[in-house]
Amino acid sequence: MLFYIIPPSLLRRGLLHWLGPRANLLFRLHPSRCLQVLVSDVTEICFRGGKGYLAVHLDEYGKLIWGWCLFGQLDGGLVLDSFHNAVRKILKNRMR
Repeated sequence: MLFYIIPPSLLRRGLLHWLGPRANLLFRLHPSRCLQVLVSDVTEICFRGGKGYLAVHLDEYGKLIWGWCLFGQLDGGLVLDSFHNAVRKILKNRMR
């Protein structure tokens, strides 16, 4: 996973121009079957008692969720746990 610290001046000039070839690589990929490309998403969920973070890993072709994890704080373990859940589910599914 790559993180970039983006200076405010670059936001005004255009984030996609600054990212250049690093901008969403999936625009260039066209999967033709399941499990060629897994994508991840982290979403902040606000509720009365505070907020939580949901990480999801899904198949780009079939949009099927393979792994997910919900934490009360945002850290690297959230995405890694979601990814490990996805790998376990994929391996279990292939054994059938």
